[in-house]
Amino acid sequence: MQKSSVAIIGAGLGGLSAAISLKAAGYDVEIFEKNENIGGKLNVMKMEGFTFDLGPSIFTLPSMFEALFARAGKKMAFLLPFSQQLSWRSSHARARKWRITSS
Repeated sequence: MQKSSVAIIGAGLGGLSAAISLKAAGYDVEIFEKNENIGGKLNVMKMEGFTFDLGPSIFTLPSMFEALFARAGKKMAFLLPFSQQLSWRSSHARARKWRITSS
């Protein structure tokens, strides 16, 4: 039996997530991306010795990513370990004070 093929336009976070899920479900997947690098807004730019973050710097909805990794037969905690439980907009979150120092 021949596998069904899927073409995904865009290799941002959504396109990559769809590709992983479809491949795990048995589809042949091909991704088309117009930019030089994959990742969409999750990317960096290096210029004149500096590195700039081009996208989101906060990891929200870790349960969604854990489910994505599980569909692909992987454990997210092994590949992306966290040192503390994340809480986004939690009414139980406590304010933290951060000190910024030069190194």
